[in-house]
Amino acid sequence: MRIISGKYRGKRLFLPPEKSVRPTTDRTKESLFCILQAEIAGASVLDLFSGSGALGLECLSRGAARVVFSDVDTRHVKKNLGFVGETNYRVIQASFEKVLNILAADGETFDLIFLDPPYRSALGEAAIAAIGEKRLLNADGKIIFEHFCDKELKDLRDYVTIYDRRVYGTQAISFLKAKADE
Repeated sequence: MRIISGKYRGKRLFLPPEKSVRPTTDRTKESLFCILQAEIAGASVLDLFSGSGALGLECLSRGAARVVFSDVDTRHVKKNLGFVGETNYRVIQASFEKVLNILAADGETFDLIFLDPPYRSALGEAAIAAIGEKRLLNADGKIIFEHFCDKELKDLRDYVTIYDRRVYGTQAISFLKAKADE
């Protein structure tokens, strides 16, 4: 796996040897970032369940203003951040609940939030609910949720709606945004 575009283009990423870790493939990542390309420069980004940090690193490479990486195990993202020659990122090692509490206490909000939780878990939906309750998504912000394609998602909370969904083999990416005030 590598960085697709931007100032770190072509840099190879360290992948964890564990079979349970399922990084976003280059093909899927390239498609995703074609969709988001106009929204990354200057954005504040949260890479929740970051794993290797591939999604957040792609954002840094493409000019995001700042990226917060978080996971219960940050060894892999820290190793991959070794080639980044800037300081506009933060790494938090904790459960997603603790991370979201820390970010809310710090008054942080985000333009883009990437969710790539363990598949076949309810962690993604729980994270979306907590993000909404803590008001961590900016008004025009987006949540990008990677999951198995057979997972049925509905409007997950009163404040979030799914506005797009793309399927790549067995994985899908759902794009969510805050519901407009009625």
